Amino acid sequence: MGFHVVYATVKGKSPEEILSLLRLEGTGEIEEFPDSHVVGARLRGGWYLVNVMTSMSNQYWSPLRYPGDNYIFPGKAPPPAISMTDQLRAMSEKAEVILGVAEESSMQSFATCWRNRQEVWMVNHESGNRGREHFEFTGEFPPQFQQIKEDCFRRDQDPRSGDMLFEIPTLLVLSLTGFRYDGNNAGGHPTEEFETLKPLPPQRKWWQFWK
Repeated sequence: MGFHVVYATVKGKSPEEILSLLRLEGTGEIEEFPDSHVVGARLRGGWYLVNVMTSMSNQYWSPLRYPGDNYIFPGKAPPPAISMTDQLRAMSEKAEVILGVAEESSMQSFATCWRNRQEVWMVNHESGNRGREHFEFTGEFPPQFQQIKEDCFRRDQDPRSGDMLFEIPTLLVLSLTGFRYDGNNAGGHPTEEFETLKPLPPQRKWWQFWK
């Protein structure tokens, strides 16, 4: 089945602020690898990570909005009552956010960077639904993007290499944050302390004082 992951790295907000925006809280339980449904971790460079496994076994519930998360499957929990754009605006206020998606079954790889409520760049590849040559990008990219893109396009010409365009968003995020969703080709994950996260209890209405 492969990985089904959506993750966000945030710099400029405290972990507490980020979790509050996403209606999450820490459990105090630490794991070496991000195997649980939702985990958080401090990364080098001041980034804080929220990593969500969105496989069928987790009923597709995700506190992070991402492209395609409005698809309805049996057992899937509804997405948060906020659009992806509005969520990224809130998370990136006086901060920087990089959101990534890796759907290995449909071969979608996506990443976007937001800063101060504005999208800075976006890169997307969907070979499963739109063909192996599909590739779209927009915005002002960091300088390493051009080299990553050229290397992956060149390697993609080798039929033995697999779908190298899938790697472009992943490698760009890795170059900026030190995190890669599967830990491969990066000497493992940049930390061995991932805290499992859970949803905050539903907010009570003002008249539900007895709950």
